[in-house]
Amino acid sequence: MIPHASIRAAQRLSLILGLGLALVAPSRGVTYTADNVSAFPNPERGYHNRYEIVDDPAVNDYASAATSIAGFNPDAIDRTFSRAKAAGNTLIHSYIHLDKYTGVDQLPPALLDNLASGLAAIRAAGLKIVLRPAYAWANSTNVPEARILGHIAQLNAVISANADVVNHLEAGWLGAWGEWHDSQYTDPFNRSQADTRYRIVKQILDTTPASIPVALRYPIFVKEILELPVPDGSSALTTSDRDRIGFHNDCFLSDSADMGTYDQNSWMGWFYTEEKRQWVIDYITSYNGNKIVGGETCDSAGNNDAAGVTVQQQMSQQHWTEINEDFAAVNVNIWKNANLAASGNDPAETAFTRIKRKLGYRFRLVSATFPTTTSPGSSFGFTAELSNDGYASPLKPRPIFLVFDDGTHRYNVPVPNTEVRAWRSGPISLSQNIALPNMASGTYTLALWLPDPTAALQSRPEYSIRLANTGIWDPAKGYNVLANALTVGPPTAPAAPANLTAAAGNAQVTLSWSAVANADSYSVLRSTTNGTGYSQIAANVAAAGYVDTGVSNDVTYYYVVRAVNTVGTSGNSNQASATPNNNVAVPSAPTNVTAAAGNAQAAISWTASTGATSYTVLRSTTSGSGYTQIATGVSGSPYTDIGLANGTTYFYVVRAVNSAGSSANSAQASTTPSAPQPLVIDSFPGQTPFDNHVNDLGQATSWSMDSIYYGSDSVGNVIMNSGQTGQYFQENINRSLAGGTVLTLRLRDWYDSDTEAHWNVVLNDGSDHTVGPLGNYGNVTGSYATISIPLAAFSANLANVQSVKIVHRDATYAVLMIDAIGADAGGSGGGEGGGDTQAPTAPTNLMSPSKTATSVSLTWTAATDNVGVTAYDVRRNGTTVGSPTTTSFTDTGLTANTAYTYTVAARDAAGNASSASAPLTVTTSSASDTQAPTAPTDLTSPSKTATSVSLTWTAATDNIGVTAYDVRRNGTTVGSPTTTSFTDTGLTANTAYTYTVAARDAAGNASSASAPLSVTTSAGSGSGEAVSYEAESSGNTLAGGAVVASSANCSGGAKVGYVGNGGTLTFNNVSSGSSGDFVLSLVYLAAETRGVQVTINNGTPVTLSLPSSGGWDTLATYDLTVSLNAGTNTIRLANPGGWAPDFDRIILSTGGGVDIQAPSVPANLAIGSVTTSSIALSWSASTDNVGVAGYVVRRGGAVVGDPAGTSFTDTGLESGTSYTYTVAAVDAAGNASAPSSAATGTTAAAPDTQAPTAPTGLSASAGSTTVQLTWTAATDNVGVTGYIVFRNDVQVGTSTSAGYHDSGLTASTAYTYYVKARDAAGNQSAASSALSVTTAQSSSSDETATVPGGQAPTNPFPVGTPDASLPAHALVRGADPLTNPMKGGQHWFYSGTPAQRPGIPTSMRWRYFGLGELMTGPGAYDWSVMDDALNENAWGGMQMTLRVATCNSGHKDLPDFLQPYVATGCILRYNDPYVLQTLIDFIVAFGARYDGDPRISYIEMGLIGDWGEWHTWLEDGGTNQYMISDAGAIEIMDAYAQAFKKTPVLNRYARSGGLDLVGEQKKTSFLTSLARIGYHDDSFAHREADPVLNNQVLSMTMPQSLGGKTDGFVQIALDYGAENKWITAVHGGEFRPEEIGTEVFHTAAFSHDKAIDALEAAHVSFLTSDQGPYNASDPDEVAFWKKMGYILHVDTAYYPAAASGDFKVGIRVQNTGVAPFAGHPSVWRVELGLKDGAGNVVKTWTTGWDFRTVLPLQIRALPDWNLPGNPTYTNLGSPVYFETTLSASNVAAGSYHLVLRVRNPLLDYTESSLRPLVQNDWLPYLTPWPVSFANTTQGNDGWLDLGTMTVN
Repeated sequence: MIPHASIRAAQRLSLILGLGLALVAPSRGVTYTADNVSAFPNPERGYHNRYEIVDDPAVNDYASAATSIAGFNPDAIDRTFSRAKAAGNTLIHSYIHLDKYTGVDQLPPALLDNLASGLAAIRAAGLKIVLRPAYAWANSTNVPEARILGHIAQLNAVISANADVVNHLEAGWLGAWGEWHDSQYTDPFNRSQADTRYRIVKQILDTTPASIPVALRYPIFVKEILELPVPDGSSALTTSDRDRIGFHNDCFLSDSADMGTYDQNSWMGWFYTEEKRQWVIDYITSYNGNKIVGGETCDSAGNNDAAGVTVQQQMSQQHWTEINEDFAAVNVNIWKNANLAASGNDPAETAFTRIKRKLGYRFRLVSATFPTTTSPGSSFGFTAELSNDGYASPLKPRPIFLVFDDGTHRYNVPVPNTEVRAWRSGPISLSQNIALPNMASGTYTLALWLPDPTAALQSRPEYSIRLANTGIWDPAKGYNVLANALTVGPPTAPAAPANLTAAAGNAQVTLSWSAVANADSYSVLRSTTNGTGYSQIAANVAAAGYVDTGVSNDVTYYYVVRAVNTVGTSGNSNQASATPNNNVAVPSAPTNVTAAAGNAQAAISWTASTGATSYTVLRSTTSGSGYTQIATGVSGSPYTDIGLANGTTYFYVVRAVNSAGSSANSAQASTTPSAPQPLVIDSFPGQTPFDNHVNDLGQATSWSMDSIYYGSDSVGNVIMNSGQTGQYFQENINRSLAGGTVLTLRLRDWYDSDTEAHWNVVLNDGSDHTVGPLGNYGNVTGSYATISIPLAAFSANLANVQSVKIVHRDATYAVLMIDAIGADAGGSGGGEGGGDTQAPTAPTNLMSPSKTATSVSLTWTAATDNVGVTAYDVRRNGTTVGSPTTTSFTDTGLTANTAYTYTVAARDAAGNASSASAPLTVTTSSASDTQAPTAPTDLTSPSKTATSVSLTWTAATDNIGVTAYDVRRNGTTVGSPTTTSFTDTGLTANTAYTYTVAARDAAGNASSASAPLSVTTSAGSGSGEAVSYEAESSGNTLAGGAVVASSANCSGGAKVGYVGNGGTLTFNNVSSGSSGDFVLSLVYLAAETRGVQVTINNGTPVTLSLPSSGGWDTLATYDLTVSLNAGTNTIRLANPGGWAPDFDRIILSTGGGVDIQAPSVPANLAIGSVTTSSIALSWSASTDNVGVAGYVVRRGGAVVGDPAGTSFTDTGLESGTSYTYTVAAVDAAGNASAPSSAATGTTAAAPDTQAPTAPTGLSASAGSTTVQLTWTAATDNVGVTGYIVFRNDVQVGTSTSAGYHDSGLTASTAYTYYVKARDAAGNQSAASSALSVTTAQSSSSDETATVPGGQAPTNPFPVGTPDASLPAHALVRGADPLTNPMKGGQHWFYSGTPAQRPGIPTSMRWRYFGLGELMTGPGAYDWSVMDDALNENAWGGMQMTLRVATCNSGHKDLPDFLQPYVATGCILRYNDPYVLQTLIDFIVAFGARYDGDPRISYIEMGLIGDWGEWHTWLEDGGTNQYMISDAGAIEIMDAYAQAFKKTPVLNRYARSGGLDLVGEQKKTSFLTSLARIGYHDDSFAHREADPVLNNQVLSMTMPQSLGGKTDGFVQIALDYGAENKWITAVHGGEFRPEEIGTEVFHTAAFSHDKAIDALEAAHVSFLTSDQGPYNASDPDEVAFWKKMGYILHVDTAYYPAAASGDFKVGIRVQNTGVAPFAGHPSVWRVELGLKDGAGNVVKTWTTGWDFRTVLPLQIRALPDWNLPGNPTYTNLGSPVYFETTLSASNVAAGSYHLVLRVRNPLLDYTESSLRPLVQNDWLPYLTPWPVSFANTTQGNDGWLDLGTMTVN
């Protein structure tokens, strides 16, 4: 059954050697043929079919035509499910109708029994089911909550008992069809009903196993359940609960909002359809597991998807697993008629078929590499590359096995540490070294087996996962064949080691040799006589190296080495000699030091120094001085320094080191790292270069084509038409592409046909290197898309690339359009495409889980990358010793009792390297241990059977520690437990055996044997005693596919399945004391009647029919009389004509009625005393119908003891480590109980006395009253837990991260700081270096002070006077601009949606971010989510306003490490010092990264309260019980003020930080003093009841004097003296969704203000509005959006008619809007320029003018100011005069137009620079908005024409 394959003879050593092993057996690389067409069945996914699982009309009115709904189909109660099976589906959907039981508390047993029988039928059919309980069909009914909860418990008892066949539950229970609408508990606006909904969902979760997911109907209810404070009478959701809650879309694609799915609102707000759709996408991969996403269609197709496009997009984005096929199939029928073109790996097919193939998972095996020969007990290196071509990953965990099957023997070898739920869509890599069991020699089939996780179904092939490949699926055995001829040979003794070398040192000799493949260890022998007289000096040496320290200087020693394994010992290796000496001199300094730049890294090389044993590398950023040691113990050249800043020059020196000391510095070498620059080969910029056969590199182009011509695309392209093989288009390059990763081709097809199948690409480096067709690298459609071809695919010399050629590969006529050709390296900047230059984050949590004398095992937490991490570089003492692709590594060949320092850095495909992890120092174990343990004592046998003996003994002692015991039976080792007990099985009845036990330690020293113990097994059959034989015993023979599978209810925890249809089970050692007749009891499991043939001693088989036992996890017995011989007998079970049951064991007795009843489960398992190496356990005794014989104790699933009593002490454990235990009871008949509940204990930690290192790199930034400190993290042998901060020698605070925010300081004052690190044991480091910091002057935080409130404002800015000497040039006023940057409406940002919507255009979009999306740990951040959104928004030509929230963000609110600090719901304990410091740390990092970022318009402060709105009314009703204190609020706001000097920041309320102030004190609030921090009105123009004023309906925006509430937006500002703050800061807000579409733009009404009135009073510059389209035809609405924010008009320009040299230019600008321009002048630069007659700007100057000082000429007057006559408006601003001096030098003489613009900084983000950063680059790229003036002479390019002038 081996598939069609491309076999590569290879020695795949990289993986194996990376794990410290050597593989000499030949390996095979197999490429498997994909099956991209077949829609074959696979479990737990796909279309489902509707049935009635309860088929008794007496308990279900829907089970017959007489009582059910119209259209009843008899096959709905067909329990063979023939319709589903004929369709190839594996899922059934059924309601559980409870209409008859709405008035009773107890569901009838007949209903529950019928449901159980229906689920048994599902199991018998090899299917799984989706269930939904419902009280009503198409109507509403009221059922009390208590009754619902009771029914849930009753029904779920049956469901839990059949959990193996329940795919998932739909929450059901409420409303018509159980769809959570139209019932007394499903009003989404009723807050009290939310508590009932929560309790119902929690009851469902609590009464079903964690293996069953639960899907809810509406996103609003999913969000509600997840975020609701825990109601009375319930408990909090566990992490497991959250993982189980999924989404069921009951009307998929029925209309634009899926028939209420996305447009239903709730008491929580959250109104927007697209927001909910995006929230579902974000949620389903949140928390820890996968979420079920599925549903059904309705009888409506309002969201017309005739092309079958939308369904693919949404199922892919939301990772759908299942949907209906045969109910309300309107859309399903549409998909059956939607013919899809081939795309990528997908063939041409209907949408229905594509969905059938891709729902859920679809795993495809790409290739695998494995040895072709191996031996028993060896390590088997296996790698596989797979792809998940489906929409989702599996919902449930599932084991993975490598199967070795020779027809007689089958070995299922687990593949550890694999989680199929993590195999999400896309490529999957599987790399394992697997320890093989002791296997019989022979030729085996190698297969990959992914069975069901439950014991009852694991042996059934229909429940195993089939891979999407041709020729590899074995339907009878349920596995996927990888190879048919893998040889397992007998073990052999190892060969002699080779290449032994000896290096002399001071009183030591270092040996090394080549590893031997099948060696377990090595022995080292030494002599002082050449060639003879060798004596062993070391045994059990694990690595291929040894340091002999027992030698004397000036004596010559001779060495040989032998390899050892269980078979024997090799001969001697070659001899090597060395003479130790003390003649060691300090080495000379290294020479020829060079430094080569890379991307964020440098490679330092040097010539080795004689006598050096290691090197030290030092670095500085100052030439000739300031060197800092960056690596010690470096073994040799080269050394790579990573994590550097591109563009910075680094200076390096190297020192040589040996035992005598360190050399002087080498000569200095320097280098400047830089990112690889993209290369544009040809962008086809115009007709002329094309005609001249020249590309962007100035190199020649050539072609041979039927026709080729320059295209009409706006960006330029070339169109090629070919119908002949070999026709081509060639671009000469003639440069190096070294360092690059991809060749990029931006292509499209003319008619979206299959042109990608007809073209190859050729790279020439002197010879051609061809790849293709293009379709291997992507699909070319009717729209431009970039195809990226890995440069490595060409196998070319990238340092000498001469040309690239696109070649027509066949005679099929094809058209190809090329927009650009490029690469991600080889250029000098700019160009189409561009490479990946973003480095991964640094790996974290580097730790060593284990070590030996010669090895150290390392693990770490994975790094993240914008594209993907491809490898990790592990450095030991600065030298790279491995580059694994996973997050673990074992470093071998080390020296015993030696300290090594490790770091790990991540790499991506582009070669970008992260900074190094925090270092970890590990000391290897001592190898000088030659002391053997003491002998074990008190060897006894507490129990025995006819075939087993249980042994216990008293523990041995050792100077270091006992690691294992060797149990010998009659002199042969039969087990090596790590605890003081062992059970020997597979014995012969009534036979005497002699046992001894010896102890072993880590160094391999073995004790003498214990005193021997003789035990005689119990008598076998014939003695009157029942004897049990386990089916899974290793002495049995399993053939023809029979396999061992786990089964919790079976006596040994396992059973044998797949007996029958060629599979046989033979019991080989059935012992009888005499010949005669005996009762044979077959203990079996079956869900249906099955046959079996029983053959005794190869005689005539007896055929039996065994009835159903009640299920595949339920035991039954069948008795028959058999004749046995005296001595050993065989009993074979088979069924040639079908499948037999699964078998637990057989029991032989002289009479029937044998005991198969298991004891009760042990209860009250508890952890007792613990030490650093032991844990004591105790439990309550079990009961049994006959009697309990003993207990089996398991640690982590492995048996560690079998005590007879109810206590046990587990020894030999690691200190400070958690272990999980279970206990099961066993009786004399071998029946075992289910395991007890687990108990987890932690050994005591070894005392830690080592202090952390001192923090370094202490630095600070100072405000007037605050200082922000940062430093480089300290290291510790266990872990740094925090830092202590000292100011002027007094402790002022602590921090858990490498930063601290000190507040409450005095301006213009010097302070001295230092920091100490501490660990969990209380050890403190030395102090860091002291740092002196002087706070800023008190006015430094703002350029100007807040304009006072309580009165009409006056202009605080100078307006200037025009220079009378300059001629004035009046400019004509034009229409007010409709849209401008930094003002106007903004809608929500949804990834993948167009930037502009119909109606009035906008320049900004708005987005929430959850703090948990951005903050990955204390002081650790991942900004990729924010950057991705900002880049996509910039692609649409827009800035973004954003808010980071910790509660109700719609994303991940909180980082995991802050979860313990939650006060209620998602509200943090804001006043906790740790929380406050964490938020401040985030603000500092946020500002450092994004202040002044051109992609950001405004930042709303967020972080505090519900939705980041600085209130907690949802939780405390406005009492501020959970709100941050004023002191804490001041620290947060001050941190924002310090962090963001350029990007405007807004807070929700003027009262923030001043809640405790009263009266006139409010005018002095801290926030009021921050002139550049504005406010946002979240209920703009909305009116609601004011409880303070007798519930009058008043404005949420206006002051009380104009009809506002007491807590209205402007009123609060008035209260705090901040109503004029808009002059120096920015005000914004949000339209309440319910106001859009009303008359808000035309007139005031009961529920809203007139929008223009609110605008003038609040002075807002922007409003978020996402509920409806803007109406561009409504003049009142248009006037509103125009007036919002600023309206700038240049009324006069001042400049000379002619100029030469320096000359002055002035302008006068006025503002007729309601607020100033908000752009910081360093970001939004005001520029002057000169345009020539052709309209080209030939000269630009940056002026430094600040348009924020241009205030509105007239503003709304507030009655509170008491102005005379109470006018409606009052004057404020004046036209402002700006002037600058320019230089006309280097400007050619001539006539020009003087022009002006405010440059949109998004122009820095070009299309070519953004394209590689934007995932959805299929969206149109839009040029950023220019700042438009109310003038008539401004062009589309944004330049305002001021008039003509001459340059002389």
